[in-house]
Amino acid sequence: MKLISLFSIALLFLNSCKEKSKQVSEISIKDSALKEYLTYTSSLPFYDITNYEYQFLKAYYLNDKSFFNITERMIKSSKLNDQKKLSDTTTHHPRIDTMKVDEAYQYYYSAPFCPFGINITISKLGEEIILLTVIYKVIRNSEVKAVHKMYSKKLTSVNWDNFEKSIEFADFWGLERFVIIGCCDPDQLDVQGVVKDRFSHEIRKWQSVKRGFVSNTALYSSFDVLLKFSGYKNVCLD
Repeated sequence: MKLISLFSIALLFLNSCKEKSKQVSEISIKDSALKEYLTYTSSLPFYDITNYEYQFLKAYYLNDKSFFNITERMIKSSKLNDQKKLSDTTTHHPRIDTMKVDEAYQYYYSAPFCPFGINITISKLGEEIILLTVIYKVIRNSEVKAVHKMYSKKLTSVNWDNFEKSIEFADFWGLERFVIIGCCDPDQLDVQGVVKDRFSHEIRKWQSVKRGFVSNTALYSSFDVLLKFSGYKNVCLD
Protein backbone atom coordinates (compact mmCIF):
# COMPACT_ATOMS: atom_id res chain seq x y z
CA MET A 1 0.00 0.00 0.00
CA LYS A 2 2.84 2.34 0.86
CA LEU A 3 4.44 1.58 -2.52
CA ILE A 4 1.17 2.32 -4.33
CA SER A 5 0.76 5.60 -2.45
CA LEU A 6 4.32 6.65 -3.24
CA PHE A 7 3.81 5.73 -6.91
CA SER A 8 0.60 7.78 -7.05
CA ILE A 9 2.32 10.78 -5.51
CA ALA A 10 5.19 10.43 -7.99
CA LEU A 11 2.74 10.34 -10.92
CA LEU A 12 0.96 13.44 -9.64
CA PHE A 13 4.29 15.21 -9.24
CA LEU A 14 5.38 14.27 -12.78
CA ASN A 15 2.05 15.40 -14.29
CA SER A 16 2.30 18.64 -12.34
CA CYS A 17 5.82 19.21 -13.65
CA LYS A 18 4.69 18.50 -17.22
CA GLU A 19 1.78 20.93 -16.86
CA LYS A 20 4.06 23.62 -15.44
CA SER A 21 6.61 22.96 -18.19
CA LYS A 22 3.83 23.32 -20.80
CA GLN A 23 2.67 26.62 -19.25
CA VAL A 24 6.24 27.94 -19.10
CA SER A 25 6.73 26.91 -22.74
CA GLU A 26 3.55 28.75 -23.80
CA ILE A 27 4.56 31.86 -21.87
CA SER A 28 8.03 31.67 -23.40
CA ILE A 29 6.55 31.53 -26.92
CA LYS A 30 4.31 34.54 -26.18
CA ASP A 31 7.19 36.54 -24.72
CA SER A 32 9.43 35.63 -27.64
CA ALA A 33 6.80 36.68 -30.19
CA LEU A 34 6.14 39.92 -28.30
CA LYS A 35 9.84 40.68 -28.13
CA GLU A 36 10.19 40.12 -31.89
CA TYR A 37 7.19 42.36 -32.56
CA LEU A 38 8.54 45.20 -30.39
CA THR A 39 12.00 44.93 -31.92
CA TYR A 40 10.67 44.86 -35.47
CA THR A 41 8.14 47.70 -35.15
CA SER A 42 10.60 49.97 -33.33
CA SER A 43 13.00 49.61 -36.28
CA LEU A 44 10.42 50.79 -38.82
CA PRO A 45 10.90 54.47 -39.79
CA PHE A 46 7.16 55.12 -40.19
CA TYR A 47 5.91 53.31 -37.07
CA ASP A 48 4.90 55.54 -34.17
CA ILE A 49 6.43 53.98 -31.06
CA THR A 50 5.12 56.84 -28.92
CA ASN A 51 1.49 55.72 -29.27
CA TYR A 52 -0.15 54.32 -26.17
CA GLU A 53 -0.78 50.81 -27.53
CA TYR A 54 2.93 50.31 -28.26
CA GLN A 55 3.94 51.70 -24.87
CA PHE A 56 1.43 49.42 -23.16
CA LEU A 57 2.79 46.30 -24.88
CA LYS A 58 6.35 47.31 -24.10
CA ALA A 59 5.49 47.86 -20.43
CA TYR A 60 3.77 44.46 -20.34
CA TYR A 61 6.84 42.75 -21.80
CA LEU A 62 9.22 44.52 -19.40
CA ASN A 63 6.83 44.05 -16.46
CA ASP A 64 7.00 47.81 -15.88
CA LYS A 65 4.99 48.14 -12.65
CA SER A 66 5.48 51.90 -12.53
CA PHE A 67 3.81 52.30 -15.93
CA PHE A 68 0.82 50.21 -14.87
CA ASN A 69 0.46 52.05 -11.57
CA ILE A 70 0.29 55.35 -13.48
CA THR A 71 -2.16 53.81 -15.99
CA GLU A 72 -4.41 52.60 -13.18
CA ARG A 73 -4.47 56.07 -11.61
CA MET A 74 -5.25 57.64 -15.00
CA ILE A 75 -8.17 55.25 -15.59
CA LYS A 76 -9.64 55.98 -12.15
CA SER A 77 -9.25 59.72 -12.73
CA SER A 78 -10.81 59.43 -16.19
CA LYS A 79 -13.83 57.56 -14.81
CA LEU A 80 -14.37 60.30 -12.20
CA ASN A 81 -14.09 63.01 -14.87
CA ASP A 82 -16.54 61.18 -17.13
CA GLN A 83 -19.06 61.02 -14.31
CA LYS A 84 -18.67 64.75 -13.68
CA LYS A 85 -18.99 65.55 -17.39
CA LEU A 86 -22.09 63.44 -17.85
CA SER A 87 -23.72 65.08 -14.85
CA ASP A 88 -23.01 68.55 -16.27
CA THR A 89 -25.80 69.29 -18.73
CA THR A 90 -25.67 73.07 -18.62
CA THR A 91 -24.89 75.17 -21.69
CA HIS A 92 -21.31 76.42 -21.71
CA HIS A 93 -21.15 78.33 -24.97
CA PRO A 94 -22.06 82.03 -24.79
CA ARG A 95 -24.89 83.90 -26.50
CA ILE A 96 -23.13 86.08 -29.03
CA ASP A 97 -25.92 88.68 -29.02
CA THR A 98 -25.13 89.48 -25.37
CA MET A 99 -21.32 89.33 -25.65
CA LYS A 100 -19.28 92.51 -25.44
CA VAL A 101 -17.64 92.20 -28.85
CA ASP A 102 -17.18 94.07 -32.10
CA GLU A 103 -17.96 90.98 -34.15
CA ALA A 104 -18.63 87.30 -33.42
CA TYR A 105 -19.66 84.09 -35.14
CA GLN A 106 -20.88 80.86 -33.62
CA TYR A 107 -21.13 77.43 -35.22
CA TYR A 108 -22.79 74.27 -33.99
CA TYR A 109 -22.18 71.11 -36.00
CA SER A 110 -23.72 67.67 -35.53
CA ALA A 111 -23.85 64.53 -37.65
CA PRO A 112 -25.82 61.26 -37.61
CA PHE A 113 -24.20 58.35 -35.76
CA CYS A 114 -21.78 60.79 -34.12
CA PRO A 115 -21.88 60.89 -30.29
CA PHE A 116 -20.54 64.44 -30.21
CA GLY A 117 -21.67 67.90 -31.26
CA ILE A 118 -19.23 70.79 -31.47
CA ASN A 119 -19.85 74.46 -30.77
CA ILE A 120 -17.16 76.93 -31.86
CA THR A 121 -17.36 80.65 -31.15
CA ILE A 122 -14.92 83.14 -32.62
CA SER A 123 -15.11 86.71 -31.32
CA LYS A 124 -13.20 89.94 -31.85
CA LEU A 125 -13.00 92.91 -29.48
CA GLY A 126 -10.46 95.50 -30.57
CA GLU A 127 -7.27 93.57 -31.26
CA GLU A 128 -8.22 90.61 -29.08
CA ILE A 129 -9.51 87.54 -30.91
CA ILE A 130 -10.76 84.56 -28.90
CA LEU A 131 -11.76 81.08 -30.06
CA LEU A 132 -13.95 79.11 -27.65
CA THR A 133 -14.53 75.42 -28.38
CA VAL A 134 -17.13 73.35 -26.53
CA ILE A 135 -17.62 69.69 -27.42
CA TYR A 136 -20.85 68.22 -26.20
CA LYS A 137 -21.61 64.53 -25.73
CA VAL A 138 -25.08 64.06 -27.14
CA ILE A 139 -27.26 61.91 -24.90
CA ARG A 140 -29.22 59.58 -27.14
CA ASN A 141 -32.97 60.13 -27.55
CA SER A 142 -32.72 63.35 -25.59
CA GLU A 143 -32.27 67.05 -26.19
CA VAL A 144 -29.80 67.12 -23.29
CA LYS A 145 -26.09 67.53 -24.08
CA ALA A 146 -23.29 66.99 -21.56
CA VAL A 147 -19.99 68.87 -21.80
CA HIS A 148 -17.21 66.57 -23.00
CA LYS A 149 -14.40 69.10 -23.52
CA MET A 150 -14.11 72.86 -23.38
CA TYR A 151 -11.23 75.24 -23.90
CA SER A 152 -10.41 78.67 -25.31
CA LYS A 153 -7.39 80.11 -27.09
CA LYS A 154 -6.23 83.43 -28.47
CA LEU A 155 -5.93 83.80 -32.21
CA THR A 156 -3.88 86.17 -34.32
CA SER A 157 -5.07 88.86 -36.71
CA VAL A 158 -3.87 86.62 -39.56
CA ASN A 159 -6.19 83.86 -38.26
CA TRP A 160 -9.07 86.33 -38.20
CA ASP A 161 -8.34 87.51 -41.75
CA ASN A 162 -8.29 83.93 -43.01
CA PHE A 163 -11.60 83.23 -41.32
CA GLU A 164 -13.19 86.42 -42.67
CA LYS A 165 -12.20 85.43 -46.21
CA SER A 166 -13.93 82.07 -45.76
CA ILE A 167 -17.13 83.60 -44.33
CA GLU A 168 -17.25 86.17 -47.15
CA PHE A 169 -16.70 83.44 -49.74
CA ALA A 170 -19.66 81.55 -48.24
CA ASP A 171 -21.76 84.75 -48.64
CA PHE A 172 -22.94 84.24 -45.06
CA TRP A 173 -24.72 87.60 -44.79
CA GLY A 174 -26.57 86.99 -48.05
CA LEU A 175 -27.81 83.46 -47.31
CA GLU A 176 -31.43 82.58 -46.61
CA ARG A 177 -31.89 81.96 -42.92
CA PHE A 178 -33.51 78.53 -43.07
CA VAL A 179 -33.49 75.84 -45.72
CA ILE A 180 -35.80 72.84 -45.37
CA ILE A 181 -33.54 69.87 -44.70
CA GLY A 182 -35.81 67.31 -46.35
CA CYS A 183 -35.57 63.54 -45.97
CA CYS A 184 -33.05 61.33 -44.24
CA ASP A 185 -30.84 62.32 -41.31
CA PRO A 186 -28.14 64.71 -42.58
CA ASP A 187 -25.23 66.39 -40.93
CA GLN A 188 -26.33 69.81 -39.75
CA LEU A 189 -24.69 73.19 -39.27
CA ASP A 190 -26.21 76.12 -37.38
CA VAL A 191 -24.36 79.42 -37.78
CA GLN A 192 -25.00 82.77 -36.11
CA GLY A 193 -23.18 86.02 -36.71
CA VAL A 194 -23.30 89.46 -35.15
CA VAL A 195 -21.64 92.80 -35.84
CA LYS A 196 -21.89 95.47 -33.16
CA ASP A 197 -21.12 99.14 -32.76
CA ARG A 198 -17.55 99.51 -31.50
CA PHE A 199 -18.52 101.98 -28.78
CA SER A 200 -22.08 101.21 -27.68
CA HIS A 201 -21.93 97.51 -28.61
CA GLU A 202 -25.44 97.69 -29.96
CA ILE A 203 -26.24 95.18 -32.67
CA ARG A 204 -25.73 96.54 -36.19
CA LYS A 205 -26.11 93.25 -38.11
CA TRP A 206 -27.48 89.86 -37.10
CA GLN A 207 -27.76 86.67 -39.11
CA SER A 208 -28.76 83.10 -38.31
CA VAL A 209 -28.41 80.28 -40.84
CA LYS A 210 -29.34 76.62 -40.58
CA ARG A 211 -28.32 74.05 -43.17
CA GLY A 212 -28.34 70.28 -43.70
CA PHE A 213 -26.09 68.18 -45.96
CA VAL A 214 -23.36 70.77 -45.46
CA SER A 215 -20.13 68.81 -45.79
CA ASN A 216 -19.33 70.00 -49.32
CA THR A 217 -20.51 73.59 -48.99
CA ALA A 218 -18.65 76.89 -48.65
CA LEU A 219 -20.40 77.45 -45.32
CA TYR A 220 -18.91 74.23 -43.97
CA SER A 221 -15.49 75.32 -45.28
CA SER A 222 -15.66 78.38 -43.03
CA PHE A 223 -16.45 76.05 -40.11
CA ASP A 224 -13.54 73.84 -41.12
CA VAL A 225 -11.20 76.84 -40.83
CA LEU A 226 -12.24 77.25 -37.18
CA LEU A 227 -12.06 73.50 -36.63
CA LYS A 228 -8.40 73.58 -37.67
CA PHE A 229 -7.74 76.55 -35.36
CA SER A 230 -9.25 74.53 -32.51
CA GLY A 231 -6.94 71.59 -33.18
CA TYR A 232 -9.65 69.11 -34.16
CA LYS A 233 -9.82 67.38 -37.53
CA ASN A 234 -12.87 65.22 -36.95
CA VAL A 235 -14.90 65.64 -33.79
CA CYS A 236 -16.51 62.21 -34.28
CA LEU A 237 -13.10 60.59 -33.79
CA ASP A 238 -12.38 62.44 -30.56
